[in-house]
Amino acid sequence: MEKFDTINELIVALLLWITSHTDYKYPSKIPEIQMMDHSELSMLACKRDCEILAYTPNEPKYKIFLISTLSPLDNICHRGILLHEIIHILQNDQKAF
Repeated sequence: MEKFDTINELIVALLLWITSHTDYKYPSKIPEIQMMDHSELSMLACKRDCEILAYTPNEPKYKIFLISTLSPLDNICHRGILLHEIIHILQNDQKAF
């Protein structure tokens, strides 16, 4: 597994992989990641306790919320969750639903 020093390096690498292997284009803005505890993310996304790990709202655009126990820099499964959320950013950016 490739090692990245920062979350932004990982995001750029994932964006390059996605845009090289799909028809999605590089977004007009790099997504921002916000880490939060599970209960806070549950309330934001579900308005109640739920089994959510990540959330990408339509607004604000280019924002991904991850629970603070995820470590996409170190864990390949967590990296897959981030990749999935970046796809949502690209879908929203390019109006491809």
